[in-house]
Amino acid sequence: MDSHSKVRSLTLPYVPPGSNQLHRLHHMEVARWRKQIRSDMAYLLLDEADAEPYKRAIITLDFRWKDRRRRDPGNGVEGMKAAVDALVGVWIEDDDACHVELRAKGKVGTGEPDHVIITVSEPER
Repeated sequence: MDSHSKVRSLTLPYVPPGSNQLHRLHHMEVARWRKQIRSDMAYLLLDEADAEPYKRAIITLDFRWKDRRRRDPGNGVEGMKAAVDALVGVWIEDDDACHVELRAKGKVGTGEPDHVIITVSEPER
């Protein structure tokens, strides 16, 4: 990254259901989850109204789980769609594949409550 780029980060204080869980839920329950995530993201982004959105960005979803069960961070991406959508217009200009690179990683056995660290940065030129 060049010296002018900044890394923006926030923490969603829970891990939403992953793709396997979402497919098992009733569509109204899925809608409730997405609404909750949108609401939480709006709150977390309140102080970011003056931030200039990146034209191109790398979004990293860093899933952290308290227990040591095996987890697939890639499954969590679908549950985070509402969170990524909430970044549009605030931290990123658009969330299509031409403008955003999405990365997922995870860590189990943290001993901390489950959460997701969302990091947005500009790609190297």
